[in-house]
Amino acid sequence: MVAVCDEDLVGEVISDGEFSLTIRESFYGSESFCEERVLEALKGASICNLVGEQSVGVGIKEGFIRDDMVLEVDGVPHAQMVTFSGSK
Repeated sequence: MVAVCDEDLVGEVISDGEFSLTIRESFYGSESFCEERVLEALKGASICNLVGEQSVGVGIKEGFIRDDMVLEVDGVPHAQMVTFSGSK
């Protein structure tokens, strides 16, 4: 699982009445990473959770997230991806 959020969102709670999202450092971590490092992590992920313009933007730009599937919570983009693989 890969969890990535824009650095300025750590510690924030975003809510639009219907949805609420607490962006905890304990979940997203405290390290900063460049776009290339995030891309490498996404390539190996079966689950990802992205929050923020930059983070979701990388997912869209690289084809992991469809822009029409992005949820906006209080104007902040949020997207999740799940992939399944297995043999039959």
